[in-house]
Amino acid sequence: MDSISSVRRASALAEIEAMDWFQSIRWQRESESTNKQLAQEVRAGLIALPALLVADQQSGGMGRGGNRWFSPAGCLMFSMALPFEPRESALLSLEVGIVVAKTLASWCPRAPQVKWPNDVYVDGRKICGILIEVVQNSSVAIVGIGINCMVSFDSAPEAVQQSATSLHLCASDRPHLDTSPETVLTHFLANWKQWETERNESENRLLREWQRWSLLDQQWVIVENAVTTLNQSQIEGLCLGIDSSGALKIAQSNGRVASVIAGTIASFHRA
Repeated sequence: MDSISSVRRASALAEIEAMDWFQSIRWQRESESTNKQLAQEVRAGLIALPALLVADQQSGGMGRGGNRWFSPAGCLMFSMALPFEPRESALLSLEVGIVVAKTLASWCPRAPQVKWPNDVYVDGRKICGILIEVVQNSSVAIVGIGINCMVSFDSAPEAVQQSATSLHLCASDRPHLDTSPETVLTHFLANWKQWETERNESENRLLREWQRWSLLDQQWVIVENAVTTLNQSQIEGLCLGIDSSGALKIAQSNGRVASVIAGTIASFHRA
């Protein structure tokens, strides 16, 4: 790490400390998986909450459905261990996505959008992945976030090159803006702390914010491996947004509206 990076890292850690929120703050060179490491430490009673763990590299990071995370240099990878009710974990993923989108909007000419249930896109390309895991037999959620801040995709798999983007590319016409992982992290954490503080002020806040930041609203979508109220494994139709539980509402061509509790978005396009 060069001297400029060292100063930036130290400044970011000092700013996070000054937030007076996390009881444990670590920035490691490498972790097999920040989610896995924090979950193990929570189960063993080794850390106080809330806790933050950041890693420059992850050797075994996993995304939703067991997909491997592409985690090159310039990718901000971190996890938060937060006290949370397990029944609200579906809403937590959507909340995190909205706060990531709001944070990255400061750098992006076009607003980022949240793709239900756990990704953030800019101009149709993925810039952030989110993985929420609830520690078994506890009221602790592990929030894993990976944001492409200053990533080169030259050595990435072709599929990643075709589907991903990085914040420094989105802000290429504004080179004076700092897209370093340290700066993005401190901005996100400040926004997330504010979101948590204001969460209970309005029960309809998530639904209002979702309408603004959603990628899929009014899109024709196909959801595979679906868990729905209609017992269908595949759902196709017009996305009407989410309900108060965080389920995706899909109006099918037969007139029925399905609430998709979980599933994989196979495709989407403007209706």
